[in-house]
Amino acid sequence: MNVSMIEAQNVTKHYHSGRGQIIQVLGGITFTMQAGEFVGIMGPSGSGKTTLLNVIATLDAPSTGAIRIAGTDITTLNARQSADFRARRLGFIFQDYNLLDNLTIDDNIALPLALQHAPAAEVKARVARLMTEFGIASLAGRYPVELSGGQKQRAAAARAVIHKPALLLGDEPTGALDSHNAAVLLEILTHLNREGASILMVTHDAVTASSCNRILYMRDGMLSRELRRTGTRQQFYREILALLGEQDMNVGTAAALREAHP
Repeated sequence: MNVSMIEAQNVTKHYHSGRGQIIQVLGGITFTMQAGEFVGIMGPSGSGKTTLLNVIATLDAPSTGAIRIAGTDITTLNARQSADFRARRLGFIFQDYNLLDNLTIDDNIALPLALQHAPAAEVKARVARLMTEFGIASLAGRYPVELSGGQKQRAAAARAVIHKPALLLGDEPTGALDSHNAAVLLEILTHLNREGASILMVTHDAVTASSCNRILYMRDGMLSRELRRTGTRQQFYREILALLGEQDMNVGTAAALREAHP
């Protein structure tokens, strides 16, 4: 039986400019993500990808609409409840790692459990297991400044899942990595997904997106296309490239028409 991880209903987000104008960023987003899915969000700059991720992550509040994550309507939570929900139910992987420079790598990874006052023995065992699983066991006791970008991102991924979140969120997680380290991180994410993790990831990169099971394509604050993976990853990659090429062509045609008929 399918179980919904995310249910977003008519989610909008707008801001008031300094001149009293209303700037619409999300124009009524509705979608469902099932538990265990690996979903990518794509679209051009300014399409609303990061804003959508932020409202799902409870880092920002939608202007209207409802969002349920693992059965909880996050739009009804107050600031304290939202912070607690993020800490316990969500995991985050960011492009810039967000590791704390004054903590060792193992302490960075342990942080979500430490904030929940988990037993020290349990924290130590789970950190050791994840560092081994992610190939960074030899980095225990070292600080972020001593690590490469790929090592930092693997540590960030371990930190994101150590508390067994209901939903793992990624904001361009491969954006700062070279192709080798990006491939390593995608292997980790794919493994986590096969083990049952639900992952929602913003990306602009077709190679990264081809690891997903489904792509939601955004334009002008709306979901304009959906692409489901039905074959191999290589086939899905080609389908994503075709989608991106088609969308770029549509943008170019629209721009040309505007110039021809101002």
